[in-house]
Amino acid sequence: MTTKKFRDTKEKMMGSFFLSSGGTDCVVIDYRSCYEVTVMFLDKYEHTITTNAGVLRKRAFTNPYDPTVYGVGYFGVGKYRAREVPEHDKKTKAYEVWRDMIKRCYSEKSLAINPSYKGCTVCDEWHNFQVFAEWYVNQEFYGLGYQLDKDILVKGNKVYSPETCALVPREINVLLHDNSKTRGEYPLGVTKLNHNYLVQVSINGKNKRVGRYDTPEQAHEVYKKHKELQVKDVANQWKNLVDIRVYNKLLNWKL
Repeated sequence: MTTKKFRDTKEKMMGSFFLSSGGTDCVVIDYRSCYEVTVMFLDKYEHTITTNAGVLRKRAFTNPYDPTVYGVGYFGVGKYRAREVPEHDKKTKAYEVWRDMIKRCYSEKSLAINPSYKGCTVCDEWHNFQVFAEWYVNQEFYGLGYQLDKDILVKGNKVYSPETCALVPREINVLLHDNSKTRGEYPLGVTKLNHNYLVQVSINGKNKRVGRYDTPEQAHEVYKKHKELQVKDVANQWKNLVDIRVYNKLLNWKL
């Protein structure tokens, strides 16, 4: 007894519907052979791919516009790659930064570890990796190991976008971190020592003692002045090495 093999034909395949691995419907719009079948995804992008019939039946194909990264991000269509070399696992810097940004805002596990990102979002256009990568690699200081920052240009900002983000060196990024969640009952920069209140300023990761004061309010005012001067000093150290928008914000930064 022999098993009759199923044979695809143009008549059978044309207009047939399939489902991508990410769950998007597509329809066959061209059939040249079982090894060359073109489908169009039935979403607003109407992207087309050409593959073989076996891949379609196994759902072993993807739509580049499926939001497969934390339910929000998608790869898109363009010249930017996720991997340095296609056959290797090492990711490009643009992809790593983009994925981490999406993760911080939309991963429940990540938000449980870093609740300060609750309420933060990524602008719609940056859900598309290709759009983000185009912005990222064209930044003036791309390639210097700078970090993506969303807080300096717009204080208290909750949205990652081209208008609110900049690349900054780590020294500047950590300089402005708000440690309010861990500082305890006293104002920022102030700790109690016996009957006095100690002022400390962090410089290059090391705490420098400024002085002791009678009240936490006095201590905080001293800390505020020292911190603002420190930020201006760091701004001038990095002049011409950061986005001019960042430099101007740091010069006028107030605690």
